[in-house]
Amino acid sequence: MLITNLTGERYEYSFDPKLIEKCLDDEGLYIHIPEMEMCLDDKCHWHILPSDGSPSKGNEIMPYYYNTAHIYSQFNIVKQVPIFLVTKEQCWKTFHVGYFGHVDKVTVPFDVLPDDLPSDISGISEDDERIYENIDPYRGERDVEKSIVSSIDLWGIYTREYPQGRPYGIEESHPRIFIWVDKIWEHVKRDERKCQVLVTQVILHELAHAMMDIDLAGSRGGGASNKFGKIFYTLKEESLATAMSLSLIKPHVSNEEWDFLVSVVKQQPFQYALGLDYLDDGRVVGRSVGEWMHLKECGSCSIQVVKHWIKYILGPRPLDCGQLELLDYGMWCPDDLYRYPATNGHFYDSFGVAVRVIADYIANHPSISRVDLHKAFPNDINDYYESIIDYPNQTEFPGKGRSSNTRSVDSDKIFACKDGKIAICDYWHPCSMEKFINNATSLNISIERFK
Repeated sequence: MLITNLTGERYEYSFDPKLIEKCLDDEGLYIHIPEMEMCLDDKCHWHILPSDGSPSKGNEIMPYYYNTAHIYSQFNIVKQVPIFLVTKEQCWKTFHVGYFGHVDKVTVPFDVLPDDLPSDISGISEDDERIYENIDPYRGERDVEKSIVSSIDLWGIYTREYPQGRPYGIEESHPRIFIWVDKIWEHVKRDERKCQVLVTQVILHELAHAMMDIDLAGSRGGGASNKFGKIFYTLKEESLATAMSLSLIKPHVSNEEWDFLVSVVKQQPFQYALGLDYLDDGRVVGRSVGEWMHLKECGSCSIQVVKHWIKYILGPRPLDCGQLELLDYGMWCPDDLYRYPATNGHFYDSFGVAVRVIADYIANHPSISRVDLHKAFPNDINDYYESIIDYPNQTEFPGKGRSSNTRSVDSDKIFACKDGKIAICDYWHPCSMEKFINNATSLNISIERFK
């Protein structure tokens, strides 16, 4: 990690290198890339995550079919991004800086991010996916648009160049991070420790942008932001960068310092403050970052699900981390996203919606027998296991069709009928869901499925 203080001795107290190193070496944040679960070890190497959830120190990952071989080395690349501490008076000034064995010209960028959103697109169909790459179909969400369109007074920025031709990597794209420490110093009213903590969080935020920059390792090039609407891209990118930076720094600051950071983020524009809604134990942040990187790699997403996501994040607080996780997952895999009840209900994957529907059916029919429940939800609607078993007469779900294995019973999926208990299978493959939804429809149960 290379941090250069271009302000001289004026702000040499403004950052704590040990705190930054502790945050970057933390193993508490796992990034889950679709189709393969991975984690960072204490040396910032990617590894396959075994079934027990612990890092496998000797099993570095291999590329998989989405051509994301660059991801396993991404954090090593991020640690090569030079960080420059600057002041607003230095904007547009050029410095000759030596790092990594050579001298480079470094020009400090402007410290205000201008409005570079697309022009008005009124009259263009929002559902026309043929023009989706060139417009933003979400400009109609006026509340969030007002927050994002306004110019932003920057504390930090991640920049890089886009050379002609492909592929290109870190040597050709010249990634850099600039931190305006004088602005942070004034914001914290010249409190040295608060300045160090906030500078660290801003640095981690900008490093998160580099982490999520799939082009940085020479994978595709061309700029992933061009593949999505500007407002949607800004909402996802900035909120997850904030969530990632806060998740990394939280274990290494005091409760008082953490409360200070939260209060600062709450005062920031909507796309930054949204990152607070992703914070739990780190699981949702890791998965949502992985889903976002996958979306950028694929270059497309479900517009229908994105609209639901935008509507949800504009809704009342607190937001549910589980709902955010499901919507992020559904953006690239809408086939396995469901809403129940179909109007203004919660979002589920195939596992969750099947259990919820059957459990609600039991609750709405308190005098139902086990036999009648079996008739309502027969075994042939699940391609892999029996849908329902009489418990404790049976303690496992027999496999069938595509599965020769048995599946154990989860204690929270045991329910009472009038003549005894039953257990609901917790495994419902998306291939089974058309039959399940048709069966639910025959029972006057409405489920919305995304395609």
